Amino acid sequence: MLINRSVLASALGVCGATLAVALGVAPAAQAKTAVCKRSLGIEATHIKNTSSHAACTVVLKLWHYEQNQGNAPIYRCGAAPSYTPKLLKHAFDGWHIALTPYFKMSKGSASFDVGGTDFPIACN
Repeated sequence: MLINRSVLASALGVCGATLAVALGVAPAAQAKTAVCKRSLGIEATHIKNTSSHAACTVVLKLWHYEQNQGNAPIYRCGAAPSYTPKLLKHAFDGWHIALTPYFKMSKGSASFDVGGTDFPIACN
């Protein structure tokens, strides 16, 4: 038998949000996106458990790092025919880097994808 959540919440004398937590039901989370530098098209997407400001701070530091030709590259493209990207650096500014196939940065439960001039990585 299906019971309407609002009816059940009302019968138990709790609000719907409390009932959702008690039942382990969470509303669908909306993926956050932040434009970090509009003129360059640099953005942080799929932001989870961190602020847009914190994600953009890391994204812009990464962009500045890549612009300095003296710095070691973060990734390289593999040889033909697959051209599969390979990470050369697995952490940046305390954040773990992964290709999922997006360029994902994570620290604990916080994570976001980097988008912009060089991301997502295109090795073709």
